[in-house]
Amino acid sequence: MRVEDDFIDYYQLLQVNRCCEVEVISLSYRHLAKKYHPDHPRTADAALFKQIVEAYNVLKRPDKRAEYDALYQAKMDTGISQAQSRFNVDVDEMVAQSDADMQRNILLLLYKKRRENALDCGVYGFHIQNSFRLSDNLLDFHIWYLKSKGLINMNEQGMLVITVEGVDHVISMHERRPAGRFLAAPVDLPGQ
Repeated sequence: MRVEDDFIDYYQLLQVNRCCEVEVISLSYRHLAKKYHPDHPRTADAALFKQIVEAYNVLKRPDKRAEYDALYQAKMDTGISQAQSRFNVDVDEMVAQSDADMQRNILLLLYKKRRENALDCGVYGFHIQNSFRLSDNLLDFHIWYLKSKGLINMNEQGMLVITVEGVDHVISMHERRPAGRFLAAPVDLPGQ
């Protein structure tokens, strides 16, 4: 959640996109505040709850959000250049295959939701994150990829939904391949 020791990424904390509307921030805030409220019997986390409230109070107000966004951009730019100089990252075949499998699983989940109720089929990003135990960064990566390919989209409530292209992609992944047809070569029988 932190880019540096004293800076909290409020967007990541609230599990929302930096460009989202205030309504999406409010929906995510309500869900997370309820989940981590100190009175919750199983998932109480007073420190996290306090940070969630702080993040919401900043991001819901346009003036405070603009100030935060300027600071956020400066911190992110610094963090990116430092990370590029510190890390030399290799992506091997296993990582790429794991990503492909996860993207397939996310699409299948969204496909199933669309089949169950075509008009009310959205899934919040944090539900996908919890279902597949993804880190914030991995969730962002998979959502970015699937949205860029046009396979998923975000609805008015800030929920992820599969698109027509996504449905077609899922169907094409599961189409039965016709059995190979082999032509019999003429056989020369003895005596012919």
